[in-house]
Amino acid sequence: MMKINIKNSSNSSARKVDAMKQFLRFCQESSPLNREIEITFVDSTNDTVFESKYFIPLRNMRSIDCYKLIADKWISEFSKQRKINCGEKEKELLVEFFLKKNPHLKNVI
Repeated sequence: MMKINIKNSSNSSARKVDAMKQFLRFCQESSPLNREIEITFVDSTNDTVFESKYFIPLRNMRSIDCYKLIADKWISEFSKQRKINCGEKEKELLVEFFLKKNPHLKNVI
């Protein structure tokens, strides 16, 4: 299985960071990427471009919005790597299935 390198440069709670890590594992199980990527959790950023290095702002964002942002970038990268066209529905389903499986992680602070 492809490796996801996760770094945390955010001041967010350990619980929120752990929830995002769990979601990333779920993304890789559900829609595996072919290449290794690096994801850094930050407090804020204007740069969320997914080019093997990827920044996710956690601070002052609701967990559901973090999941949606991760799903958006993940599915975009998945589409690019697989040369297929995935869209909004796939992003929504990724978040929906994760939260159905892990309802306790819906509103992590």
